[in-house]
Amino acid sequence: MRGAFSIMTKMFYTNKGIDFKTNSMKEELTKNECLFCSNNHELRFSFTVTNRNGEEKTHYRTTNPLSWHHQVKYANKELVDNPAVSALNEWGLNIAGDSIGHVQNVLNAKLKKFHWNSKSLEDVKASERYKRAFGLVESQYGGILSDGKQLAPYQKEGAALMIANQRLFLCFDMGLGSAKRSSITA
Repeated sequence: MRGAFSIMTKMFYTNKGIDFKTNSMKEELTKNECLFCSNNHELRFSFTVTNRNGEEKTHYRTTNPLSWHHQVKYANKELVDNPAVSALNEWGLNIAGDSIGHVQNVLNAKLKKFHWNSKSLEDVKASERYKRAFGLVESQYGGILSDGKQLAPYQKEGAALMIANQRLFLCFDMGLGSAKRSSITA
């Protein structure tokens, strides 16, 4: 069956990862058989955990190599070089280049967000995004607030970090003004 025919297939993305669209049941079956035979539908891995008693236990799991998690965390390649694309091409299911480019743009955005969220707070504070956020907080909340109080420097910094990072777990002790900081970023 391999290489006997050539069919144009499209790559698309879902909220879980990357998939391929075919036009008929026969093409869909060929796609599924190809991904299964080439091990591009799941990867098996194991890890060993030692409990408090010193006993080791091995756990076995599977992951989808076409999931966003796997693509962002482990693949870090151009989608044209993806093993699933190569396997599908070998089976006569050629992927349309424009569909690969469209999904590549989505993957690049996810990679950019992943790398930003992996930065340390010091790296975030050194970024232009943080400087703009701090300027915004300073300009809007740097003076006297409607309740007659003023934000402390650490409160301004916390609010700017929340704005710049677009997500941050705010866990200051009670009484340090965390409610004010979170209401600024809401």
